[in-house]
Amino acid sequence: MSAKVGIWMPLYIGDYLADTMHLTTENHGAYLLLIMAYWKNGGELPGAGVQAITRLSGDAWSNAQAVLGNMFSIQESGNWKHDRIDRELESAGSKKIKATAKAQAGAAARWASKNNDAPSMPQALLDDMPKQCPSPSPSPIKIKSSCNQQADDAKPGKKKDETPYEQIKNLYAEHMPGFPQPQALSPKRKAHIRAIWESQKCAHDIAFFGRFFGYVNRSDFIRGMGVGIDWIINPANYLKIIEGNYENKQ
Repeated sequence: MSAKVGIWMPLYIGDYLADTMHLTTENHGAYLLLIMAYWKNGGELPGAGVQAITRLSGDAWSNAQAVLGNMFSIQESGNWKHDRIDRELESAGSKKIKATAKAQAGAAARWASKNNDAPSMPQALLDDMPKQCPSPSPSPIKIKSSCNQQADDAKPGKKKDETPYEQIKNLYAEHMPGFPQPQALSPKRKAHIRAIWESQKCAHDIAFFGRFFGYVNRSDFIRGMGVGIDWIINPANYLKIIEGNYENKQ
């Protein structure tokens, strides 16, 4: 499933050179083609298509396959997985969600001043996005009352993940009974849910997920696609949904 986040991809030259000192010039070219294809695909590469991506001949591929394979994790399905790029994809997707949510929240505030009595569902979802931090909530979820985080909280590994994954999973089941139901939340699913949760900044509102899932459930177009939670919470697809790309046409 593709999670395209843009036409660019990060390349940390120092890290790249440190990890690829053993590669030949030909292997460098093949590896760069693979990681660029991985980024464009948004995730794992089908094993059957890897050689074609490298553009290596049969003999050259026989010599390079083992070396290049060691740069990835080969899954039981045969797909090639790259953990570092997966982390960068999740980070880029999260940043895109936050940037878009910030811009759209500003637009929602402007549009609200026009006294529109019947906003579309995506507009209503955007209006739901809190514009500032609320006072402490009586919710069992611990919410900070200020957007300013303490310096220690901002350090890697210091900030506690308080995303209510199971409650959100239950809301999905409640509002989307006709969709495939996840049995568990994988690290990738949690990363996507966390990105949406954190895009609300300080005023975390779990009820927003109920409204969001309810809207998705009412979209005939999305229902007809036969998709599940992975597609719906994918950062790129989530943005398209709240922007109104899948509204039912009258």
